[in-house]
Amino acid sequence: MPYFQKISLQEKVDFVKSLAVMLRSSIPLNEALIALAGQVESKRFREILGRVKEKVEEGVSLGEALAREGDAFDAITVNLLKAGEK
Repeated sequence: MPYFQKISLQEKVDFVKSLAVMLRSSIPLNEALIALAGQVESKRFREILGRVKEKVEEGVSLGEALAREGDAFDAITVNLLKAGEK
């Protein structure tokens, strides 16, 4: 699998669903991101989640951290997450 291959829709769906379950279970966001990074198969996605975790720990919102990852997450996904943060 080439490094620059897009993250599949299924991987993103699984990520969002798992993240929602973890957050509803009162798992802190940074811990959820660490756990999810360990579960994804794609090296690129794992690296992206690592950077997102770092940004979140620096105080950046999850939606903004995902938006800063270029084309990894589409605008709809980012905007839905941003709306859920409010």
